[in-house]
Amino acid sequence: MFNKSSHRKPGQDGPGAMPSIVARNLRILGNLDSDGDIQVDGAVEGDIRTGRLTIGESGRVRGAIEAETVTVAGAVTGSIKAKSVSLLRTARVIADIAQDQLTVESGAVFEGNSRRFTKEEPARARIEPVASM
Repeated sequence: MFNKSSHRKPGQDGPGAMPSIVARNLRILGNLDSDGDIQVDGAVEGDIRTGRLTIGESGRVRGAIEAETVTVAGAVTGSIKAKSVSLLRTARVIADIAQDQLTVESGAVFEGNSRRFTKEEPARARIEPVASM
C-alpha cells in the first residue's frame, strides 16, 4: 500500500492530475511555487511560479506570474511570463506580458506591454518580484 513505487516525485503528476486550488473564499499573502497546476478562484498577493496557471473569473492575482501556460478569466496586476498566455473575455489584466504565444479574446481588458521571447530566453527564467502596491 505504501511502497516506494506508488509515490510520485513533484512535477510527475500525469495528465488528469488535480490542480492545487485557491478557493473563492481564500486570500493568500505570500508566494506560490509548484511544478503542477494551480487554479486561483480567490486572491493571491504574491508571486506565482507553476507549470500551468488558471485564474478563474473570481480570481485575483497581484504579483509576478511565471509559468508554462497561463489562462486568465479574472484579474491580474503585475507581470506575466509564460510560453502561452490566454486572456479570456472576462479578463482584466494590468501587467507586462513576456510570452511566445498570446491570445486575447474580444472583451478582455489589457493594459501594459507585450513582448515575445527571443529564442535564447527560457520561459521559466527568474522574474524579479513586483514591488508591493
